[in-house]
Parts: sequence; structure tokens; C-alpha cells
Amino acid sequence: MPQSKLPRLRYSEFSYPWSPKALGEFADVSKLAGYEFTKHVVYRDTGNYIGLRGLNIKNNGLDLSNVKYVDSSDLSKLSRSKLYVGDLMFTYVGTIGGVALIQENDRYYLAPNVARIRINTEVAIPEFVDQYFMNSNFRSREIEKRIATGSQPSLSMSNIRMFELYIPTKEEQQKISDFLTTVDEKIAALEQKAEKLQDYKHGMMQKIFSQQIRFTRPDGSSFPEWETKKLSEIMRESRVMGEKGSISKKITVKLWGKGVFAKTDQNGSVNTQYYTRHAGQFIYSKLDFLNCAFGIIPAELDGFGSTVDLPAFDIKPSYSGKFLLERIMRKDFYKRLGETADGSRKAKRIHADTFLGFTVSIPVYEEQQKIADFLSAIDAKITLTKSQVQKTKEFKKGLLQRMFV
Repeated sequence: MPQSKLPRLRYSEFSYPWSPKALGEFADVSKLAGYEFTKHVVYRDTGNYIGLRGLNIKNNGLDLSNVKYVDSSDLSKLSRSKLYVGDLMFTYVGTIGGVALIQENDRYYLAPNVARIRINTEVAIPEFVDQYFMNSNFRSREIEKRIATGSQPSLSMSNIRMFELYIPTKEEQQKISDFLTTVDEKIAALEQKAEKLQDYKHGMMQKIFSQQIRFTRPDGSSFPEWETKKLSEIMRESRVMGEKGSISKKITVKLWGKGVFAKTDQNGSVNTQYYTRHAGQFIYSKLDFLNCAFGIIPAELDGFGSTVDLPAFDIKPSYSGKFLLERIMRKDFYKRLGETADGSRKAKRIHADTFLGFTVSIPVYEEQQKIADFLSAIDAKITLTKSQVQKTKEFKKGLLQRMFV
């Protein structure tokens, strides 16, 4: 018989030990039966009632970016699958262990690959159990050991009912869940702030690059009109090769754009052929125009090497690399790349000469730099906010490990 335990971090006013209970002792665990789905469920792209599928459970919450509606189904036959406030969703096939707490009535029905856990509120508070399931210690101790492997990982309902949780008094459960909910709200607020900053940047870029907004000189006078130039007038391909060698420390360098331009092995070194890269060089991946990796090498990595798969271009004097990068990363430029790419559907290529033949509208250097500084300041705020999100998530992760048994 499992013994009562105490968490490492606890409110001082509570002293009773936490008692072990199998989930099935205080919760009804169920899933959508196969016959219910095949006989009664009809998906539509519009409606009022959402069928919650496994893909809708992400990041410890509901992701409703891709939903199917079940209004056209025989709902009278699906009453067992109707979801209510306080029901806990749990993914048990494929990606196992995703959880989400239902926050409203008359909106959701259970769909395949998600279990519904309905808590007996005389014993436990749903928000407390929801937080418990997010604890990595609980996942390794109770979930992972019961996963059956086959064509895809899965858990049976009987195994889910066997999950062992240590349950304190409801008063302590409430205090813990209230505190952790406050942390969740802080994370959500920071994530929303980062999204708003990103949206603001995109909106400003739209106005800047369409020249609806123009910057001025310090004395208030206007800069000259933008000129259309070929990329070959702005940059030239670098052909300098480096010697074989190793990089002494492990580092993966992320670009301004998508992708990575240099990776080291698990021992922290690379021993291969390199181009020599210099601060301010512009680089792009020619492997797949749909996943082009654009970037400018930061000054602190001057002389750093990168694999030969990523051509480098030296930016000519009087052109701002940051401005150029932001201009080229826009969707209209990607569309133009796609229209001239050659090769198979899955591996279309943009060669250097073709790339250099593209044209961009560009202002004089002083205005380029003003625009670059303005966008860099927004980037710094976005980076800071995302860092705060990550730190707060790590803070909560530590709390979960110490506040639960």
C-alpha cells in the first residue's frame, strides 16, 4: 500500500499528509466509442458544437485553429460525449499526455483519440488535477511507464484509471491551483504581448515598405525617393574558402530568418570544409525556396564558418544588411522566388545568379539605417518578452515539481 507523502514546497498553514489515490477512484474516465463515431458523428467546417480531437489539445490548453463541427451529427446519441465545465481532456494516442480543461458549457463534444476525465468534486478540484497532469515527475512516474508501443503509442482507459495521484485537502488544492493559475495568466499575458508586438512590427513593415510611412532627416527634411535596384547592385557572391579546422565550443547559430546556418556535433566541435564568413554577410539556403533561410552574420561571430550548403553574399558599401534582410523576408519576395524556382515540386531551387537578378525598392543608406534601427528596437522588445515567457515557464515547471508529490 503506497504511503502518504508531502511535497517539498508547501503552504505553512497545511500539515496533513497527501494521500495516494488511483484516478479511477475519484474520476470517471471515458472515450468516444468506435460505433459512436462511425454511426453518429458527422463533421462539418461550420457550426456551433466543436468535436475536440487530439490535435486540438496543445500546450496544456485548447488549440482551436483547426476545428471540425458536429452540429449535423445525431447529438441525441452522443449525450455521453458532451463536455462540461471542469472536464479534463487527455490525449491517449500518438502524442500522449496533452491536457486541457474545459472552461465553458454547450460548446464541445468528445472526438476520437482524446479521453474525458470527469472529476468527483467532492474529492478533488478539476483545476488541481489539471495542474497535476502538467508535472513532468508525474508524467515519468505514471504515464510513460504505461504507454503501449505498436504502430503508434497509446494508453488504454484502464491504464489511465490506474494513474496514482497524491491528494491533499480541498482547501490546499484550491490554494495551489489558484496560485498556479495566476502564473498561467502571467504567461498568457506575456505571450499575448509578444504576439501584439509581432503584429505591430508586421503592420509597420507593411507601411514602411509600401512607403506609406517615410522617415525624415534630423532637421525634418525628406529623404530622396526610393530606387529600384537589382540585388547584384547591392551584394556579390562570396567565393572565399576556409581551411579545414575545428570550432572549439558547441554553438548553434540561429538566423534572423528561418533555419540554422551552422551546427556543431555533440562534442562541441566541427571538422569539415568551410567558407569563411564575415560580419554583415548576407546568406541564404538554396535548397528549397519554400523554406529559405535568410540571415545576416552577427558581428560577434565574425570569421565563423558555416557549411557550404549556404552561399554567402558580401553586401556592398552604403547598404544596410538589416534593412535588406527585412525587405527580402517579405511574402511578396518569397512569391517571386517561387515563380522562378526550378527543380522538382519538393526540391525547387533558386540559384545564386537567379537570386541576384531580383529587384528591390530601396532608399538611401541613411533612411535604410533609420528603418533598420526602428525595426531592431521592436525586435529587441519581442526578444525580451519571449525571454520572459520562457523564464516564467521554467519558473512554473520548478513549482510543479516541488508543489506536487
